[in-house]
Amino acid sequence: MPKTVLRDIAQYAGCSVTQASTALNNMPRVAPQTRERVQEAARKLEYRQRTGRIAVTGELSGMVMMKLREAGMEPVFMNPFDPRCEYLFDGVLHIGYNDLCAREWAEKYRLPLVTVNDYGNKLENISSFLPDAFLEMNLCIRHLADLGHHRLVRLCHKDPGGPRYQLRGKAEFYKTGAMLGYPPENLLNIHFSGELPALKAAIGEALRFRATGFIVIHNDSSCDIRKIFHGFGKRVPEDVSLIVLDDTPYSAKFGLTGYTIDWDTLIDEAILKLFMTIQGPCEPEQVLVPGRLIVRESTGRALL
Repeated sequence: MPKTVLRDIAQYAGCSVTQASTALNNMPRVAPQTRERVQEAARKLEYRQRTGRIAVTGELSGMVMMKLREAGMEPVFMNPFDPRCEYLFDGVLHIGYNDLCAREWAEKYRLPLVTVNDYGNKLENISSFLPDAFLEMNLCIRHLADLGHHRLVRLCHKDPGGPRYQLRGKAEFYKTGAMLGYPPENLLNIHFSGELPALKAAIGEALRFRATGFIVIHNDSSCDIRKIFHGFGKRVPEDVSLIVLDDTPYSAKFGLTGYTIDWDTLIDEAILKLFMTIQGPCEPEQVLVPGRLIVRESTGRALL
């Protein structure tokens, strides 16, 4: 089948080539009805024109935009569900903590999309780049095991956008614990809402479980999580050891051992995959990128 060109779009929409180009580039001086006819023609004829622009959505947009500019592309932070995306951009790079956006995109749009998440499922026709959750739990639990901690708790806050965030590392937590010889009754996973009172309640529940090793997803820089333990009469790291996910300036500020996600590699590989997808059909893939554990003052040897 011959490649669709702009002249085909104009003929299908019943307008001039100039009007078709103006409409597809979202420029003024074209009637709304003409713009709609041109966009509909482009969809039906599967027309794609190169713009050199990439739509960016989600978290870490500053880092992503800088890397795209370095690669010679023009990044624009935009709502990906704006219908104009299909005509204004060559592709979309979505950075976020769930794949709901990506799933909806896959059902409605043809524009190439690559997503970067900190967890996720393989998406139909969409490549996803995410941290290796099994390695994450392996490094954290092995570190606590080497320090002699026999009862471990993983605390994860719930995602207000859906239940998927709760799955981040949960299966890997229990699987790694079993591999390292922890009986199931010595491992506990707790989900809590993002508010501080809920975190305090979750820590109280974990202490009643008699846990001494904690893996916590918590990055609120306004709260020194060690003070919550102090409120229960527990010292960090003398009485309990604490690892936070993922490592941020918050972790360094309070001397917390943290697992760091390699966002640079995640985004670099996602951009490369997006460029390959824009060039032509490309097999979707789910890529796990390893991170590392940074040991600071919040983990210590368990009391005998």
